[in-house]
Amino acid sequence: MLCRVSARPPRLQREQLRRSPTMSASRRDDHSKQQRNTLLGEALGVQQKQQPQQREVDTICEQLRNALLVDGLERVKLAFPAMKETRTRHHLHGDAGVPFSSLDGHVAGRVRTYAGGPISHCVVADIWSPTRSFGAMRLDVFLDGSVPAPHLLLHLNLLPPGPHNANASVLFYFDLQPRVDLRSDDAYMTRYYMTPVDGCRSPAALVAACLANDRLRPYISRDGVVRVFMGTPAALLFTLDADAEGVQIMESTLEEMLSIWIALATMPRAARVDATTVRQRDRITRLFVQRDPDTANMRPLLGKETTEMLIELLSGIDTNEA
Repeated sequence: MLCRVSARPPRLQREQLRRSPTMSASRRDDHSKQQRNTLLGEALGVQQKQQPQQREVDTICEQLRNALLVDGLERVKLAFPAMKETRTRHHLHGDAGVPFSSLDGHVAGRVRTYAGGPISHCVVADIWSPTRSFGAMRLDVFLDGSVPAPHLLLHLNLLPPGPHNANASVLFYFDLQPRVDLRSDDAYMTRYYMTPVDGCRSPAALVAACLANDRLRPYISRDGVVRVFMGTPAALLFTLDADAEGVQIMESTLEEMLSIWIALATMPRAARVDATTVRQRDRITRLFVQRDPDTANMRPLLGKETTEMLIELLSGIDTNEA
């Protein structure tokens, strides 16, 4: 005899289900409140965690700015006392340097220029975005034709924590840009890149030491134009963590590169170079900022007018002149 199976539960079971539901309305409300409080607590925790990180990034950026734009510039001034701050058509009355900002107001910076003695053009510049925790700064010194030593380029970038790096990091590019084609001038390369001078090791030896440092991570640009420009025997292009030890390594490397360049630029017996060749190559080197991919990336942020002004200030060349 087959038993009939009812689709509905027995009466007693139905009554118990009505009296004891899985979760009452009040319990559902309590659970929702608990979820909201948990999410709010997590959000506040993230915000509180980000605030110390932001303060740390600000402190690191100030350290980098002092090392490069204050101490570094002072060493160049001491080596070349005739170098004085200059004013351009972009200077406003009474302003120290030329300030600029992005179209949305979230990025700001300042450029200062110098010249005098054998220094044809010296520029210090920085750009900073508190909302993006990003900073970039540079000290470039271009020599005139009376001194054939390489030009000095010192660039620092502070990169904020992101999905690929838990902590802030520093990207630095230090270089001695040659005045001649090194592929065809062995004497110049040997004198300025391979030989120790005035108690300093050679630029090539400094590069080798940096490559042997586990804290320094070599950086290779994806852009072919950048790789060609930075392909010198003295080019230092590395990233490292922006902690206390990392900043100290960067500062000591910066100081040594400055010492090497000052010794080379003040060397009594300079190499012989062709004045016309040097003048043409210098113009190409100084106007690299026009072809730099970073300039193209900044154009939508700063606008065409400000970007063109920065190209002129950084290179020291007015491209509108005949």
